[in-house]
Amino acid sequence: DDEVNVIWNELGDSVVGYRNGDPNHLYSLGALEGAWNRYTALQLTMNKRLSKNWQMMASYVLSKSEGTSPDYSLLDVAFDRPRQREFEEGLLPGHNAHVLKIYTSYQLPKGVSIGGEVYYQSGSPYNRFHFNSFFSDYWDRRSPRGYDYDEEGNLVPLRMPALFTLALRIGWDLEEITGQKIQLYYDVFNLLNNRVPTAYE
Repeated sequence: DDEVNVIWNELGDSVVGYRNGDPNHLYSLGALEGAWNRYTALQLTMNKRLSKNWQMMASYVLSKSEGTSPDYSLLDVAFDRPRQREFEEGLLPGHNAHVLKIYTSYQLPKGVSIGGEVYYQSGSPYNRFHFNSFFSDYWDRRSPRGYDYDEEGNLVPLRMPALFTLALRIGWDLEEITGQKIQLYYDVFNLLNNRVPTAYE
């Protein structure tokens, strides 16, 4: 739905009147014109089968996630405020242009294996919101999705830090020793203890 009765000021953060003279909201139900999202990606994968006690799997994804909202239920905020629509299109919060995963393992005698994983994800966009005095909330934009203006009036990207992690796994298959299907694993996640922000508020 979208609001059809409120008349906004030029900035779009306060109300200057109502189309029918009644100070209440009126909503139009139906498909929101201009609402869309699109995800496109190119994925490359490589698998090295177990040979000489070594195996590896790797994948790389180059992608783009864009539109007016990642969730159509969230469109009410923007489409209830017409002056916000020009800022709605852009890169969505789930946009990670580059994702790289590499997993490898090596078989040792007596059923012991050692392996690791490398994971890299480029930073996703975030947004800067401003106060709306009519709704008393912080959902107004002053720039397109994923961008903000610097002091010189230039659009600059807003991105979360990239994520890079290493993981270690040591496994022990006890079937050779016990004759039973028993497997033990020791996992260390985030081996480098990297700590990066996951959200800004």
